[in-house]
Amino acid sequence: MFSRIHQKLGTAGFVIAIVALIVALGGAAYAAMPGLNSKQKKEVKKIAKKLVVPGPAGAAGPAGAKGDAGAKGDAGAAGGPGPEGHEGKEGPPGPTTTKLPPGKAVSGFWTYETHAASKEGYLSVNFPFRIEPAPIYEYVSPEEETSANCPGTADEPDAKRGYFCFYAKVNIGAGVAGPAAKLTDTFGWLALWVIKEGASEAVAYGGWSARARCPLDEEGHEIDC
Repeated sequence: MFSRIHQKLGTAGFVIAIVALIVALGGAAYAAMPGLNSKQKKEVKKIAKKLVVPGPAGAAGPAGAKGDAGAKGDAGAAGGPGPEGHEGKEGPPGPTTTKLPPGKAVSGFWTYETHAASKEGYLSVNFPFRIEPAPIYEYVSPEEETSANCPGTADEPDAKRGYFCFYAKVNIGAGVAGPAAKLTDTFGWLALWVIKEGASEAVAYGGWSARARCPLDEEGHEIDC
């Protein structure tokens, strides 16, 4: 069939007809066309490429598989300071110190009572704070009222630094058993009191004050605090 067409159209016309056919068929049928030599096939191919018009885009294909995660990027620049927050609630109180600060004093009230059947009894004072070193005990009778190291009174007790002043506002028939019967410690004071000779009972009361010492310098002198 292609031979008869070739004879009627001639070589040039036949080539043009073949090109038109290829364009109509989509541009890929020239390889199966008989009656063309290699040179003619090249010319047909060249002309077909110029004449073929792309068809409309086809429908989108299905989505491909998810790719691997990319490498982690570099960290961004640090942000600026944020706005100031609201004031928080007040916390619980901290622990109370157990040591009296240097130069500070504590005071209190004391009482003592015993009968003739007992003849003696212990009198003690507990310091609310530890006093280091232990203060020096000094007794102030109702007759004395005050002393050089104990400048206060039974109603307004006071003590110089390093002293424990024991003021008696009233003392009826009571007395300390002796120097060895009393003890002053960093936590308090303890003494054995007795009824005086001839008394049927002993009643006494008053006030006390203790003041902590200040630190010492290299020569052993107390530093003013």
